[in-house]
Amino acid sequence: MRDRRSTAYHEAGHAVAQAHFRLKIKKVAIVRHGDSLGHMKGRMATNSSIEYDNNSGRAQLGVERDVMVFLAGRAAQREFMPRSVRSYHGRSDYKWAAELLGRLASGEELPVYFKLLEIRVKGFVKKPLVRAQIEGVAKELLIRKTLTDKQVKAVIQDATQRDFDERVKECRKRERHRNK
Repeated sequence: MRDRRSTAYHEAGHAVAQAHFRLKIKKVAIVRHGDSLGHMKGRMATNSSIEYDNNSGRAQLGVERDVMVFLAGRAAQREFMPRSVRSYHGRSDYKWAAELLGRLASGEELPVYFKLLEIRVKGFVKKPLVRAQIEGVAKELLIRKTLTDKQVKAVIQDATQRDFDERVKECRKRERHRNK
């Protein structure tokens, strides 16, 4: 059960990041697939034809988004279940992320660039709204095992609405407190 929960948070991290960047999700699942306990399939922001010398802003942004989606799985798992993270978790995600980022940077620039995106992703998964969205997707994955793009978006929308309602409630509470 613990492996399934940590996998659900890992895959939910990928899915929420993918949705945040408005990239299509084919499916996200916590079903064994080869050596993996889960996977997320979706459209990438970049395509395989990006050249090493193509540092246009659009290409750079696409690569950064894809790298952040790859890194978001392990970051979410670390945020929600830190004791479950093992050195081999997300190894293929990191491999793909490094390969993609290597199209934009090399030498001593690459590890620094990679670290910057890791820091951004860590901050992303710590945001209260994103945490609620990851939590919602993970819980739904534990129930259904596989979610489509439409289902992920519905869970994210529900979490967003709950977060909004809670913030409005807090604002009203503070306002009443101030008016006393």
